[in-house]
Amino acid sequence: MLTNSDLLSLEFNPLFSFVLWFCSDAVLTKETCQLLREPTFDNWQWEDEEMLVLLQQMYLELELPKKFDIEINILRNFIVKLYHHYNHVPFHNFRHCFCVTQMVSYIFLHKFYDSSGCDV
Repeated sequence: MLTNSDLLSLEFNPLFSFVLWFCSDAVLTKETCQLLREPTFDNWQWEDEEMLVLLQQMYLELELPKKFDIEINILRNFIVKLYHHYNHVPFHNFRHCFCVTQMVSYIFLHKFYDSSGCDV
């Protein structure tokens, strides 16, 4: 299980940390949640700060915090840490990370995989 001490040793941008914590209890619309479950989700209309909240939603919808005993504040710190340590390059950047995560979430939500031996 991840602990706060695992995540506190890194410097976070206070703005993004604040945005994630402030918006963490925000309720996404049903339409947004449904769009997030589709392979046609358009990530280009979302700002980085919003994608942090959308990432949290994907983790929660897959019940990963429950399955892996991760406290919500640890998940939020992990998402911010992930954001800050991604490359600032044209392609393999945070937006690309988000797109890959969103598609994997779609695959798991729609069971497009051989579930034998897979309990995620």
